Formats: sequence, structure tokens, C-alpha cells
Amino acid sequence: MVEESRLLLKIEEESIKFSSIVDIPLNLCSLSEDSKEFLVYNVESNKICAKIPNPIPFELKFKGFMCKLSGSQHFYYGGCLKDDTPVGFCLLIDIKTLSVEFLNPGLPRYWASPIYYENFVYVFGGSTAKRSDQVISSKFNLRKNKWKRIADLPSKAEQTSTVVYENKILISGRKLGYVWKYDPEENSYERLLKTNKNPWKMFFVLNSRCYLVTTERVCYRSEANDWRHWQFYGKIKGCCWPLSNVCYYNKNFLYFDQHARLWQVDIKKLEIEKIATASEIHFLKSNLDQINRRWIFF
Repeated sequence: MVEESRLLLKIEEESIKFSSIVDIPLNLCSLSEDSKEFLVYNVESNKICAKIPNPIPFELKFKGFMCKLSGSQHFYYGGCLKDDTPVGFCLLIDIKTLSVEFLNPGLPRYWASPIYYENFVYVFGGSTAKRSDQVISSKFNLRKNKWKRIADLPSKAEQTSTVVYENKILISGRKLGYVWKYDPEENSYERLLKTNKNPWKMFFVLNSRCYLVTTERVCYRSEANDWRHWQFYGKIKGCCWPLSNVCYYNKNFLYFDQHARLWQVDIKKLEIEKIATASEIHFLKSNLDQINRRWIFF
């Protein structure tokens, strides 16, 4: 990467609380509700273990999506301002060194879920200023700090969700109508499961199977190690919101949505629960029994 393109924000050690916890791998990142801090949430301790102040110069109406890279690094992309103007800035966040690096910006968009695969970050569709741009897909070369356009989506898509499964990238989203498989080697798409166009959708991978959850509270499941064949798995209890980065802990998936709210998903029990907003986690104790009483059930 070109050194001149980097802006490294160094954080004073004395301003960081619980910094020793950052080395634990089970962490999630989220922008705070007011966009003034990046928060590092440790799943095992159930605490905000570190903060990175002033990562971006303005407040966002909708936060951008994040994906985990190798090691302690996370990739942040997009969002929109309070007047609904999309932005395309990209950040490289290291939760071990507590640093933020500005990368070359991409297409201004939001509600577009990036996914990391073999040293590239892939982004498909999303909400953009021009509706015709909602088919645009791109990949970001982390080594060269450079964006490249790849094959367009077969149709327009907003609020996209992605996952790497069996060395392919699965894509779904509002308006898309199907689950699509993208082959990074061939730069091509293949149509898989038919879905309703309207609801938001999320992917989770567990025990060699891929699960698709929608806001219609329907869950589909693929066959083991097989992205071609899917079946109805059941109705899910709870509200489904798009995710940013996700981790698996104690038989549950945990993730922050675009409003800095923390959610828990139990795929086996088909339950989704909202735990708290990011700001509320500051005041929660590490005792999980006390947190259970704060969960909101649907």
C-alpha cells in the first residue's frame, strides 16, 4: 500500500480500558450509535473492552458494514449521512493495536455486506445514489489498496448479505429474489434458492451447513457441504435484522446490526434475541445471568 494514502490514528494507552482483553479472539466491532467511537466488544467477558475515538469525521444515519479479516484486523465500508447521501469510505481497523487506517474509497453505498476471501474483500450491490448502480459489484485488493469492478449482479439488490461457503460466495438481498452463488475464480454467478424479493436476509454457517434467515421469520438450510440443495428448516422466533460482522460463541451467533444493537441467534432453537444497544453494554456486568434479564424477547 502507498504510505501517503494511510492515516493512522494512534490511541494513548492510558485512555484505553480493559486493553488486555483485546488479545482474546472472540471480539466484535461496531460503530457507536453517534458514530464517535469504534467499540470493541469481547464476547467472553460481555464487556466493551476497548474504544477507538473519532474514527470518522461525521455522524452516519446508517452505519456501514464490517467484515473480519485475518488476525485482529477488520474492514469497514460505506454508510449514509443523515440526508441519505451514501458514502464510500473504507477503513482498516486493528483491534489489537487499536488503530484505524483510511483506505482508498469505493463506490458510495450502504446496506452492502462485504466478505473477506483470499486477500480480497468482495462487495455486491447495496443502496446507492443511482438505482442503476445497485447491480455493481467490486473487490478490494488489500495488498494493493485498490478497487476493481467484477461481474455485475444478475439483478438489482439492496441490503445484501454474503457468506463464504465451500469456497464460493453466497449472496442474497432485498429485490434479488434468489440466493446466488458467486465463483471468484470464474467471476460468474449461478442461481440457487428462490426467495421472496422483499425481506432482509442473513447467512450463518454451522456444522458444514449454511442457514438463510429472513425477516419473514423463515429459515432455510443447505445440505451438508452442498450449496446447491436447500430445504425449509423452520419458522424462526424473533425479528431478523441485517448483520455486520458475526462470531459464534456458546452455541449462539452474536452480531451487531447497523444501529449498533447486539443480537443473538440460536440456529438450532430457531430463536433471535436482541441483547442490548452498544451504549447499554457499558453498564452491563459480566455475569450472564444478569444479562438474561435484560434480553428483549419477541
